Amino acid sequence: MRVREVAEFLTVLPSGAVEDEDGLDFVVWPGRPALEAIGGILVDLGCELDPIECADFKGWDMGFRYRRRSLWMRVTQIEKHVAYFADPNLWPKMIGGKHPLYLEILDRLGEALAHDQRFSEVQWSTLDEFEPTISRHQNPTS
Repeated sequence: MRVREVAEFLTVLPSGAVEDEDGLDFVVWPGRPALEAIGGILVDLGCELDPIECADFKGWDMGFRYRRRSLWMRVTQIEKHVAYFADPNLWPKMIGGKHPLYLEILDRLGEALAHDQRFSEVQWSTLDEFEPTISRHQNPTS
């Protein structure tokens, strides 16, 4: 089973980015408002959230729990916003599949994002499908 755990989307939310006085670098990286909004949706779906952490150029990270299952997400902005979800527990490593609660919350979140007017053009993909997109943004000559 291929699990789509990367969501690309547009949002009406501000990017949250703050550039330095020269406009050459970020003082605050983009993506936090989108992560906060997704966090609010997760709370509505019964999740408990950990504090948000800055991952610098990679975006913003936040752990969360769904029915006592610890999960994780990162939101960044490349051209569109990108949300990546992961199950850092031992289950996927030991069993070789995705935990049913992880699949359930991704499904519920997908439905919620599709109906939330702050988000549009939401497209889910597997990490393998998405990695070529990341590579194009990291190496513009390829």
